[in-house]
Amino acid sequence: MATTLTDALRLVKPGEMVVSLTDILDKLGNKITADERDQLLIAMLSPRREKVQPGDLITTDLVNQILAYIGDIQVRVEKLENSSTIPSTFRIIRIDGPTPIRVGSRVTAVGENFSVPGARNSVSVNTAPATPINNACTATQLVFDMPDPGIGQTGRKVTLSVINADGQTASLQFQLEPMLIIPTGTLIVRYITPPAGSGNLAPGLYDFGFRLIADVDQDAYIQLNASSSAATWAGVLVDPLGATDYTKPVLLARASGTHFERDFIVRVTAPSTGTAVISVGATEMTAGTQVNPAPSQPLNLAIGQPVPVPENRVAVNYLATSSNVTFEGGTAVFTRNTIGRIDFEILFNNLGTSGGVVTTFTPTFELKSSGINNWTKGLQTGTEISISGPQGNGSTGLRLTPPNAASNAELLLTITGQPSGGAPVNVTYRVPVRTN
Repeated sequence: MATTLTDALRLVKPGEMVVSLTDILDKLGNKITADERDQLLIAMLSPRREKVQPGDLITTDLVNQILAYIGDIQVRVEKLENSSTIPSTFRIIRIDGPTPIRVGSRVTAVGENFSVPGARNSVSVNTAPATPINNACTATQLVFDMPDPGIGQTGRKVTLSVINADGQTASLQFQLEPMLIIPTGTLIVRYITPPAGSGNLAPGLYDFGFRLIADVDQDAYIQLNASSSAATWAGVLVDPLGATDYTKPVLLARASGTHFERDFIVRVTAPSTGTAVISVGATEMTAGTQVNPAPSQPLNLAIGQPVPVPENRVAVNYLATSSNVTFEGGTAVFTRNTIGRIDFEILFNNLGTSGGVVTTFTPTFELKSSGINNWTKGLQTGTEISISGPQGNGSTGLRLTPPNAASNAELLLTITGQPSGGAPVNVTYRVPVRTN
């Protein structure tokens, strides 16, 4: 029975229509030449072309290929549609935070088009990762705690890098300092060295010696201060040896220990009349410090009234027997390269001893200056002073040879002794000396 083209068309599977190649060639019979027959076979058996021609068979493979192309196009279209919401500009403008920026500081990177929430951004400083704080972050601010990229104890330039959720990258270089170590401890300022030979306060310059006593567990920066209640009574901070500028914070380095003592001078110029309170203190300057500031120590000053002293059982005055020296307030002025002598009267009272009980006191001198070899100590008189009963007086003196040049120094007179039944006496008086 002859096979018709209709017979050749049959459904193999639902949705599939197959025509036998043999049936097609049989139907063509001798209507085509052998060469045309061969070309037809090659065309039909060759790989599928990208383009469908009129008369081509439609198979499930072709339809599946078309569906795959459609699916790929759909994905591309969705990406293009979503790309309209991707920021065109992604950048870091600056970093806000405590100045300077330090390891451990909470900072804010200010920029444009960060991903929200903040955790969708990858944040790093050099190679050290940082974790954004979600509830504090926005599209223009990333808040995080500064990590340590391994800078050690020296500040250096580092790079902040951010990659948002769309894969965009931005970076910013900035200066990063080491973590601030917060010191703890206590400060004390103590009035230890009154001006000698002053008696009652008169117009002129006076040096009051103080000592800073500090116990701190880390590097500490101490700011000394001396404030006056009256504008006409100015108090100036001075290093007696001229080595330290006490108007600036003084570093107490942990590498040198945890207990420190530093002597300094409060230099007061007394006017012709009036009163004032000079308040002396000390404060540690590190941000967030746990060092307790020193309680303020007052100097109550009044023209015509006794100069305040830390040891009220002992007073020291200059004697008129001093030679080749003049006094300007509490300062002794010598003629260059000329031997001079300062004589002191030392008065004792309230020693707490019974009448007739003798207490022996020892006065000693120390000469200090940045050019100590330029001044020469000479003979001392009155190396011991004996006081009978609770009060009395004695004298001592020292010869000094100043250099033949402008020079400043300080002479320290220390008086020690042990009254029976009372506290020991150990007090030092300071005498600034200079050449004219």
